[in-house]
Amino acid sequence: RTENFWATTIEKAEWLQYPFNVPKGGTYTLKVNAATDADSGEISIIVDGKTVTGHIKVPATGAAKKFATFDVNNIPLKKGTQKIRIMVDQGGFNLAYIQFVR
Repeated sequence: RTENFWATTIEKAEWLQYPFNVPKGGTYTLKVNAATDADSGEISIIVDGKTVTGHIKVPATGAAKKFATFDVNNIPLKKGTQKIRIMVDQGGFNLAYIQFVR
């Protein structure tokens, strides 16, 4: 049996922070897996205390448990461990996972 967990009913001004160990510095794409029946959610990405994106729309997926992945491009990351914060500018969505790809 597989268990699935996610952050649910995320509200404005909440945030999630993770330490990431980046093997090679450069520009990355952040893949965000989220679900929402509305088109009102927004996030900002903060790396080591510095905002690296503006308000990014969380696209509607059609239902609160219908998850889909969207991309946030051009995230600059340096080599080594960094703190990545997902700041919720407008809530109303669920978040399953984030992933950085080069």
